[in-house]
Amino acid sequence: MLCSDNKGYTRPIIIMLSIIAFLIILILYKIIPLYYYYFEIKNQMITLSKDAAIKTDLEIKEKLHEQIKYLQIPATKDDIAIQRSGAKIKITIKYKEVIYFTINNKDYDLFVLNFSPTVKNEI
Repeated sequence: MLCSDNKGYTRPIIIMLSIIAFLIILILYKIIPLYYYYFEIKNQMITLSKDAAIKTDLEIKEKLHEQIKYLQIPATKDDIAIQRSGAKIKITIKYKEVIYFTINNKDYDLFVLNFSPTVKNEI
């Protein structure tokens, strides 16, 4: 037996759920690449930290900066911190990514994600 009281609610609920699903997919479309780039730069940092015995801090910064430019990460050479102490090295990059949407040629910021990939390794 069908309940005739719910007959009018079907279309608005489907439209609302479709809008919510669309917004979730759109946000994921914007966020997933940022985390991919985060892990890419972290892998590069791990690789360079293993070669720290034969590379200078400047060479490591140059290589990381090339990768940062390639991945279009909003960080500069000054955002790359390299600390050596004894037989250990620590590499950190701090940067922020802004999630925004453009509507009618105007940008609207939704939120800011703070990233700080850090690698500690033996030289």
